Amino acid sequence: MSAEIIPFKRPEPPAEDDVPHLEGAFFCMACDHEWQGVAPHQPGPLQFGSPNNPVQCPSCKAHRGYIKFDFMPAEDELVWSCDCKNQLFVLTTTHIHCPCCGLKQVFPDFSK
Repeated sequence: MSAEIIPFKRPEPPAEDDVPHLEGAFFCMACDHEWQGVAPHQPGPLQFGSPNNPVQCPSCKAHRGYIKFDFMPAEDELVWSCDCKNQLFVLTTTHIHCPCCGLKQVFPDFSK
């Protein structure tokens, strides 16, 4: 009695050009340039264009390019903005830090 042998192979890693990519609007915190871009999809905190892994701006060449956010507050909701017009902040236990200009702002009292 003979049986067909089915070989089990380890899947080949995807080709470099077959890796999922993100596509969308990017902006530069250094020069305010905006552009359409593509970056390899890398889930987690080191996603290209995330706050932990900025990309190079095609205009000023600074590595301060970020992908625009998919989820924004409602248009009628108040949004905290820095004097430099930045709306992306690092929150600490004592202040709001603007990574664009370095300004440290104290938390306002929103209860009033």
